[in-house]
Parts: sequence; C-alpha cells; structure tokens
Amino acid sequence: MTDKLTAEQLINLYYGDVDSRATLAAQLTSETAHHLLETARLNKIFPEIYEALQPHFTLEEEHHLFYQRYRNMREEIFRILNGMGVDGAGLDFLVLKGPGIEAYYPPGKSRYFHDLDVAVSSLDEFWKTGHVLLENELDQFSTMTMFTEPDTGLTHGGARFDPVEETLEFEGVEVQIGAYSMNMRTYLPWETFTRGRRQVRLADVTVPVPDREGNLLIYLAELMSRTKLMLRDLFDVTCVTQPHDISLADEIDLDYVAQVIERYHLHYALRLLLHSYEETPVLETPPMLLELAGRVGVQPTLPPFEELRRFHILPYLRRNTSSPLRNYWYHNLRETTTRWNDTDRWLTLMKAADLRFGAKPFFQNGAYVYFMKLNAMQHEGAWKWLKVDRYDVVLTPIGSFVVCCHALYGDEELDELAGELEQMYG
Repeated sequence: MTDKLTAEQLINLYYGDVDSRATLAAQLTSETAHHLLETARLNKIFPEIYEALQPHFTLEEEHHLFYQRYRNMREEIFRILNGMGVDGAGLDFLVLKGPGIEAYYPPGKSRYFHDLDVAVSSLDEFWKTGHVLLENELDQFSTMTMFTEPDTGLTHGGARFDPVEETLEFEGVEVQIGAYSMNMRTYLPWETFTRGRRQVRLADVTVPVPDREGNLLIYLAELMSRTKLMLRDLFDVTCVTQPHDISLADEIDLDYVAQVIERYHLHYALRLLLHSYEETPVLETPPMLLELAGRVGVQPTLPPFEELRRFHILPYLRRNTSSPLRNYWYHNLRETTTRWNDTDRWLTLMKAADLRFGAKPFFQNGAYVYFMKLNAMQHEGAWKWLKVDRYDVVLTPIGSFVVCCHALYGDEELDELAGELEQMYG
C-alpha cells in the first residue's frame, strides 16, 4: 500500500479540519508535499490531499491540472446520473462504488472516482439503460461480455459506454447486468446486494444506492480479483461500516452478510481486507469487520491469490450450479484459450475454432463470450441471433454485434461484416 509514515500523514490530512491540516502542512517540506500528492494519486485520494496542501505550497502545474480534470469529471458523471434518474427514464439501476460510497463519507469529504459503475436488474433493463446512455453523448465502443446462466436462463455480463468525444476527465459508464462479476467464473447475483436500497442526494442529484449490507458485499466481490488495496479502499469500508450520517447508520445485518460470504465463498476478500487494515495501523480496523470475521472463521492473514481456484471457484461452482463439472470444463477451456489469445501463433487456430464451433455453446453454459460492435442496426425485440458468412451475429436494441470466444477481429473484418449485414437487412 504505502509506508507507515506516509500513510499516517495522508490519513491525518484526509480527515483533518482546516486548522489541523495547516498545522501538519507547516511541518512538511515542498518535496514531502509533492511526494504525498504523488502517493495520494496512487491511492485514489488525491482531491482531498490537494485541497489540504494547495493553500500552503506552490504546487507543480500537473497537480492543478489533475485536480481540475477531477472536478470536470465529477460534473460530467452527475450530468449522466441526472439523465438516468431524474428525467423520467424509469430505469431500474443502482449506483455502485463511486458516488454510491461517497454518500457514507463524512460531511464535506469527497471520494475520488474516474468513471461510473452501475448495475441493472436484467437484460431488458440493460437495453433501456443503453438507450439512455446513448442519448447522453455516450457510445458503446468497447467489447461487451455476456453469458447465460444455464440453471436460471438469466443473462449476465457487462458493457462499457464511453464518451463520444475522448476526454481525460471522464472514462465512461460500466454497466453490470443482473449481477456483479467477481472473475471469469463467478458472480454475485443481483438480489444479494439489492435486498435493501436507498435514495441519497449528491450534487443536487438523487442517486439510488445499495444499503450498507449491499455496499459491503459489493466491496468484497470487488476484492476477489485483487491482490492489494489502496487507502481509498480502507476509507470506503470504514465509512460504510461507521457512517457519519446518522440517517445512514441503521443497524447492519451481519448474519445476512455472513450467509452471503459463506454461500459465495468470499473469505479470500475478507482476509485481504483485514490484512490491509493490520498493515495500516494508523487506521483502526472497524469492530464490525472483526465481528464478521469471527462469524465466518476468517483470520487477518494475507491470502495467496492462487487460493481462489481451490477455496472460491470450485466451492462456488459446486454450491451454486446444477452441473459444476460441465461449467468447470467450459470455464477452464475459456481461461486457457484466453491465455492463448495473447500469443500470435495461436491466433489463426482460435479464429478457425470460433468459426467451426461458434460462441453460442459457451454463452449458453455460463462462460463469458465477447460481443464486438458492428454498427447501429437494431432489433426491436430483445435480440436476434444470425449466421453471417459463418460468423455469429446478434441484433440487439442498441446495435449489432459479432459474437466470439475471443476479441480477435480487427477493424477491417468488422467493417466487412457490417457491410454484409447491411446488404442482408439494410
């Protein structure tokens, strides 16, 4: 994370009032202030540290520009949120992390975020949300990933909507469909983190966010793909477990959180979180986390990332799928070919395999496949699968896509496919 002295200085600046910040700043050199700002960037707490130090030091221009980009980014994100929630769009979504966590922060403190993460309840809601985002100066440039859970028939996955005009201030909107993805194999279902919802007011925009249990579970799910934490992560968890706003401090249902941890095997994340607090002794471990760890039998030791397969993925598939061996086979094959995707000599073979077997069997058996954007041709229903010159092509309400097990197709191939599709249905 960072060394103890730097962490202590950053924490004191972050939580301090005007007078305590001035006292601490008087003890710092310009070199130390620059180091603190650079470390604050890495730990995603730059804005508050900049505001604490800026009145007392002549800072380099890069720091002023970075802070201004952050302010512009916030403005753009809240404009998007206003379009999603206040203009009568009628969307069923929740804001995750970012502004959703900031609601629990102390008064006057802001949380750094560079994009917007939302979750929608279903594929139908995803199409509606996509339309609203497209109308708000965003477009779906990046590759979507989706799969269908064979036991329920529900489609999960995610897509990123990026600004039409490239800008450093705002990196887009990430939309999760009906679940929160933990890795290529496992996900936290929508109902686990939406049992309780609340509406909070931020920057004159009403934002729908999960309750405290939902936020804590989302954080644990997020950490299932991480090996280390930043100071912002610890601030987030501290504020969710110990919110300053009394209206948000309803009693948290630790029994429910423990049940979800046990069912979806999130012990790795809780161990990593507790270990990170121990490594940052100037920030006290929230008593609620210690109580939760006692209920699920977790110790604050750093877990090897390699444990995930044995203690998370395999138990998850055994407990949460009716055909774990089938799903494990599909996922292992998917993981192997994903590694091959980075090796040029396998590229031709994998393209041939995609055309020979198609992506649909993977999609239907709980393994992520890629949806690469072709053009704006839309389908009035949910979606429509086609074969275009041996390629799997899908028409959706937000455009047409070629579906593949690997994001392998270049711009020229995509343009050719788009042209064929236009000739067939244009």
